[in-house]
Amino acid sequence: MGVWLSDLGFVYGNPFAHVEADRERAFLPRFFVPVAGYDHIAGNDTVVVFAPRGSGKSALRVMLASECAPQDARGSLLAVEFTNFDILSQKQARGEPILIDDYVVRLLQAAVRGFWQVLDGPSQQAIANKTDTAYRLERARSISPAGRTLLTRFVAMYYPELLYPAGLHRWFCQMDAGFALSLEDVAEAVTERCLRQRLAATALAAQPLALLLAEMSDLREMAMTPAGEPREELAGFVQLVQEAGIVAVHFLIDRLDENEITVNNPEAQADILEPLLANLPVLELPGTAFKFFLAQETHEVLTGRWSFRLDRLRTQAPVTVRWDRAQLAALLNARINVYSDGRYEEFVMLWAGQAPAGQIEQEMLDLALGSPRRLLTAGQLLFEVHFEGETDGPPTLASWEIAKTKLLQRLPPPLCWRVVEQTLWLGENRIKLSKQEMKIVAVLVDHAGRCTREELINGVWGEDEFDTSDEALTAAMKRLRAKLGHPAIADRYLRTEPGRGYALINYELSE
Repeated sequence: MGVWLSDLGFVYGNPFAHVEADRERAFLPRFFVPVAGYDHIAGNDTVVVFAPRGSGKSALRVMLASECAPQDARGSLLAVEFTNFDILSQKQARGEPILIDDYVVRLLQAAVRGFWQVLDGPSQQAIANKTDTAYRLERARSISPAGRTLLTRFVAMYYPELLYPAGLHRWFCQMDAGFALSLEDVAEAVTERCLRQRLAATALAAQPLALLLAEMSDLREMAMTPAGEPREELAGFVQLVQEAGIVAVHFLIDRLDENEITVNNPEAQADILEPLLANLPVLELPGTAFKFFLAQETHEVLTGRWSFRLDRLRTQAPVTVRWDRAQLAALLNARINVYSDGRYEEFVMLWAGQAPAGQIEQEMLDLALGSPRRLLTAGQLLFEVHFEGETDGPPTLASWEIAKTKLLQRLPPPLCWRVVEQTLWLGENRIKLSKQEMKIVAVLVDHAGRCTREELINGVWGEDEFDTSDEALTAAMKRLRAKLGHPAIADRYLRTEPGRGYALINYELSE
């Protein structure tokens, strides 16, 4: 595929290779499309963001992180990405209470690592420029003696492996390929608390970060003190980073719905989140902001709990992420533009004005159903199908028809019956039903989705109408199945069960 993409002009590879924002950090700021409310999300207040699955929650997190330290060496905000809930979810599954202390420990484990990257970014990155290096070193120099002691304490408690002899020796060797001390020498100096003195006789004697590491190693035992209250611990960390020019710490909390214990379980997600979301002293700590990126399903669960009271929290109102057609089109065009390095400004330019261009784009946008992930998956399948067949030139309509069928089989739109309204929805689109078709769906739902022909006829037309309604039912079911869309997915929702009747499946109910 690489040669074909190159021939088409995609110098940076397949624009649809990935649908996960974490795998596209380098490019995402260039093709990011802001959603409504993005300014509030990116602001300095705590905010809760709800989004349907596949609507770009992680892209929001990754974008916010790209605008802050440590990714931006000059950033005045420190972004701490908290995305691993394994330990917390396992604790919850065992029936053990999750405490705010559990959260603070794990938040600080991520935060201390992030802050060290602010100081030590160049040694951890493949690319570093001299300006960024100087800026990071200036941050390190600005930390007071008391702050260095505090940094030692936080590193020793929440990032201890940084001060292990093996870790120190590896770091020194990265900074100086000809580093004079062996691992055994470093281990001995750590034990005797004289690493800074030993380092003074090496080429790293003029390296501020090397001396800071050695100093922390020597001070480690003396700096260790019992942890304070959760709020005090976070406040101490904020005080430390502010000495280095960081104005505030933004905790970006995401991917709670991707854990094997919490996936498709909004109640479990709410249980795990509640100890933090209900702790106002922590959430309102000066110099911090918490950004919660949550699945849409958790909204009703959380708002139904007394502890989730946004009116008690100094925060922006919750933001619900919605994508309209124009935003999805902008995302599609931006990705094409970035990955082709400007050769194609828009998706339709791939076909140089030929007929398939507009049709494929419009159908991709239709099938996206307001989801960036569905849109990117459609593009991914289109490129894969075309590459497996005829790879000369841009994808064809024939390739798109195959890709479309695969998309609908892989990501069928959710079917929802809204009980109060008596309406049927496929994804974001309401299906226009006749009164007769509406009655058929209602009867199927009342029978848990499965009915005999007799039950349907009795429920829709009445017991005395069987002879005249049998053919009418067959015709109505045919029309109803057609309204569910592409044949690849119609049978996924409405099936004929030989010898029994009909089944409405893979649907959900809402008020």
